[in-house]
Amino acid sequence: MDFPIALIVATMSGAACALVFLKGGDTEAMTRALNNMASSITGMICDGGNQGCVMKGMTAVEMAFASAALAMDDAYIFDAHGINGATPEETMKNMGRIASPGMTGTEKTIVDILQDKNKSGKKEED
Repeated sequence: MDFPIALIVATMSGAACALVFLKGGDTEAMTRALNNMASSITGMICDGGNQGCVMKGMTAVEMAFASAALAMDDAYIFDAHGINGATPEETMKNMGRIASPGMTGTEKTIVDILQDKNKSGKKEED
């Protein structure tokens, strides 16, 4: 998960918490929203800065709204599951670990794929 995607995940996780706050939620509801975000979009990969990035951004925005709404209804992914931590800080730390070192091999594979496409002369259709 390189920088642009990590930035999308982090900012939309913050947005989910802000939405909870704006809806009158407390810090526990914000924690639930963060757990929902961590369980849903962490691990999203950047595949070369293209049109797909728009879709990934839209997905993250939609998940921020959905995560906040679910958290306000006391629906969330429990901290015993996946990368969710016992505290919001631990969850954020785990999200960061997915990005680095977790995705370093993925990034090399994506670069290899893009280089192979470049060698084949694949062009965007008009």
